[in-house]
Amino acid sequence: MKRTALFVALMLAIVFAATIVNVNRAAGDDHANHKHQQQPQSQQQEKTPVVDGALTPDAIPDYAAQEIVLRILSSDTPDKIGDRKKAYLRIHGFDEDAQAALMLAAREYKRLVEPIERETDDIKNLNWPNPNSNARAKLKDLQRLKEQHIAGVTSDLNGRLETFRSLDKWTDHISNMVKRKTKGFASELPTKKIGFFRLLPDPFTAYAQAGGCDPTYVYTDALSDGYSMVYGYSSYSAGANNCGHEFYLTTQISHTGAPTASGTDYAIFNLDSGLGYYYDGYFLATTTVEGYCPVAVQTFPAGSNTDDVTVAATVEVKNLTASNVDVAPGDSITLYAEVKATEHATGSVTVGFGIDSNPAPVAVTGANNAVIGGLVNYMVTVSNTVTSSGPKKGPVTFYAGINSAPTGAIASGGQKTVTVCYGPKVMGNCPIQ
Repeated sequence: MKRTALFVALMLAIVFAATIVNVNRAAGDDHANHKHQQQPQSQQQEKTPVVDGALTPDAIPDYAAQEIVLRILSSDTPDKIGDRKKAYLRIHGFDEDAQAALMLAAREYKRLVEPIERETDDIKNLNWPNPNSNARAKLKDLQRLKEQHIAGVTSDLNGRLETFRSLDKWTDHISNMVKRKTKGFASELPTKKIGFFRLLPDPFTAYAQAGGCDPTYVYTDALSDGYSMVYGYSSYSAGANNCGHEFYLTTQISHTGAPTASGTDYAIFNLDSGLGYYYDGYFLATTTVEGYCPVAVQTFPAGSNTDDVTVAATVEVKNLTASNVDVAPGDSITLYAEVKATEHATGSVTVGFGIDSNPAPVAVTGANNAVIGGLVNYMVTVSNTVTSSGPKKGPVTFYAGINSAPTGAIASGGQKTVTVCYGPKVMGNCPIQ
């Protein structure tokens, strides 16, 4: 009797455990059909690249490098700064004609490739984790078709860029910039335990995994436009047989002593600290890519990459004003040069003043250099007084610029100008007399 009761209790426990497991399994299957209803669980682990473009750029396929750029330029992610896509091209040295050609190519790429990626996702959802030979053959066909489309788009693009004399710039960008900032990662589907009882020993238990998945190529690019913004761009290229059904990108830009800037396929770090100075120095952009797996109802690491950029310490004349812009002959005016510096540009700076008019309608004396030091607040105003002499009247344009920067910093921004009128204006104009 006791043995019977013990056996019944054991069987009830097994049935109860199996019920819980099957409920969980059903919940997981439901999530595979409604994967956007909740955030997938992530398996965080560091992946080692199987290809490093910095060492072997030729190991990065041409189509992957081209797709990486076309994906950046066709991204639908809302733009926080106006046009980050053209900023990418502008900073890399493409002129306006080349930018227009590349944006057109990106739109064509998106039109052709999006249906292929949707069909690829449908095949994986129906056949993973153990795709049969027909499913794998179809995925290979779709990948070949995508590569053909990319080749066609870039062929048309090359023709346009050759017309604008920018083809060499584009091919060099792909070979010596994009490929060298790209890493390739092996893609593996997370295992999923399959069997009648998944909480107890089961001789029929197996681990399902789609092997032989295509690699994921991950690109990171850190760029600076001077000392206004630092941009972090992230992109990827994944074959149709890649284990990821969807991909999630995270981009971060870090700088010592400053808040981290974050985004999805791009991030923007505003160099204006809001404290009266601009950040400078070393900035690190980090890209993390995760592939979504509906089989295991989770995301898995698909790859990561980093790139860095150094913003030089700089000083510049941001603005030049005059105490009066309508001056009688013989009067004096004061010029005010607003000097701005980045966080590590500390020390003395020399500001030079002069006359920009050519020829000058009046002779001006006193436009000498001024020296300031100890840029504690990184914002100073340098003044200089000039006095007219001679009988001539008319407009005079003064300039101010950095003659010498603090040690370790560079002068930036060129000269700023301001125009004043010596003599009375006639109907709002300042005629030369």
